[in-house]
Amino acid sequence: MTYAQSVKDEILKNMKGLRACCQQSFLLAVLGGSSSFNLQNGQLCPTLTTRDEKLAQVSCDIAQKHLSSTPQLVKEQKGKHQKFDVTFDGDVAQKLGLVQTVDGAVEICDTIPPMSNCCKTAFIKGLFCTFGSVTIPKPAQGSIADMTPSQSYHLEIALPKVAWCDQVLEILTSVVDGFKVTEREESVLFYLKDAEHIGNMLVAMGAVAGKLMLENVLVERSIRNNANRQANCISANIDKTVAASEKQILAIQKLKNNGKLQKLSDELKEVAEARLNNPEATLLELATRLNLTKNCVNKRLYKLIELSQKK
Repeated sequence: MTYAQSVKDEILKNMKGLRACCQQSFLLAVLGGSSSFNLQNGQLCPTLTTRDEKLAQVSCDIAQKHLSSTPQLVKEQKGKHQKFDVTFDGDVAQKLGLVQTVDGAVEICDTIPPMSNCCKTAFIKGLFCTFGSVTIPKPAQGSIADMTPSQSYHLEIALPKVAWCDQVLEILTSVVDGFKVTEREESVLFYLKDAEHIGNMLVAMGAVAGKLMLENVLVERSIRNNANRQANCISANIDKTVAASEKQILAIQKLKNNGKLQKLSDELKEVAEARLNNPEATLLELATRLNLTKNCVNKRLYKLIELSQKK
């Protein structure tokens, strides 16, 4: 199961606990953008087509319990894929505000009916369960070194009903900050890219388990990033130590080859010998071996380099 589907399942599982008005607002969002309408006995009857069995069943339950309607649910199986068609009667469309009668003719509404704040949140749940998707980096399965490479956080709602777009954006931003809008083919895309905003959206929709999974990924990625920074720092220090050691050894060898090393003070010869015998040692390790300070060893090595450069 994908992360997006687990979030949707969590939302759908908790639908029964919502108030009747909120459940109807949820169904309004589900049917408002995804339905096709058929004219039957002078009424426009919406049909929901979805591959999500839980969404189909929750939509049926809301219509039966709160709108005194019994939708027709038809399942179609093609190999491993299944599709659900749920047909609602015209009364459902009227009660939800999806259609209206103008001069004796029934027509589809192009605006969203007014709703309270609690219903706005339920409406957003319906939009996400029908048109939404969310992705986050996969949690690590092994050590920090095995963690998933950089991946973006992304939550989107791709709404095909363009007439609703301005109102949908207003509803979304009244609940969660950060939504941006763009167009994709025949859909209008409302999306979030920031992990904090996505987390707020998950909380608003009641997807607590989804939010916890997101937080787990954020913690793991923080650990990985810190580990990478530490590894890079260690690597840089090693490279710096090796480069310095090579330069010092070349200088000492030059002094040795031209006979100048033996003429130097015992202190300089002692440090030179220690460096030749310990080419990979750090300044601190050399200082410890010689019972000197790090600064003292550094000055003597610098002096050896300086002497080697004199003609």
